[in-house]
Amino acid sequence: MRFAIFLTLAACDADRVGAKNSFKNSADSASSAAAAEADAEARTQGEPAASADPKLVADVARDVAAKNASEPKAFDALAADGWSLVENVPAPEPGELAYSPDLLISNADVLRVQLASTTPPSEAVASVETIALQSSGDMRLTAIGALGRVHSSDAIASLTRLIARFTDDEEARRTAAPLLIPSSLQDASVSAIAALLESNVLGEVEKNQIAFNLAAVGLRDNSTLSLPLSSSAAERIAKMRALIQQPQ
Repeated sequence: MRFAIFLTLAACDADRVGAKNSFKNSADSASSAAAAEADAEARTQGEPAASADPKLVADVARDVAAKNASEPKAFDALAADGWSLVENVPAPEPGELAYSPDLLISNADVLRVQLASTTPPSEAVASVETIALQSSGDMRLTAIGALGRVHSSDAIASLTRLIARFTDDEEARRTAAPLLIPSSLQDASVSAIAALLESNVLGEVEKNQIAFNLAAVGLRDNSTLSLPLSSSAAERIAKMRALIQQPQ
């Protein structure tokens, strides 16, 4: 009986010690959380965290101050060149970021600037192709140029389709032809590009340009076309290959 009471008292002592340690750990955790929250609030208010290296903080502050001090001079130089600072510029419309063909009607000027100043993402290639088909003149040429900057198989395929459809637009065809450059002669787009050498839509200038592109890629990679070609297409590519290899 005395032995059982001793075990019970020992168990109670262990529970008290465990509870004490648990309380201490909880207090430590709460203290750490409070310190972390204080540091986060200090960062939000622009103050260095308590754990930051004072020397590093001072160095960063000095560097920021130096750059801010030179900023007015930079603006003055831009103003002297005729530039002006524009504030409160509205965010671009979702349709502008998506290269929406609807902008041809609602805001053609914004669409043209977007096409001329950016490279469309892969997911916008189909929309830019539609813009090129539905527009004409400068807008069409700008859309073709934007597709040429994408440098993807989808964009090459898009340009290959477009050039064959510009039956009455020689300028558009001549703008697109130099952009038909496959990544290699083994690329899936090469077959459709080579087929343009037999097209009744393209003129001699566009066909020679396409043959030049294929010859240049082959010489760069030390490779040749493995697909069957007509004698006229093969001869055209061979002439362009010889032209590239002529000594300067």
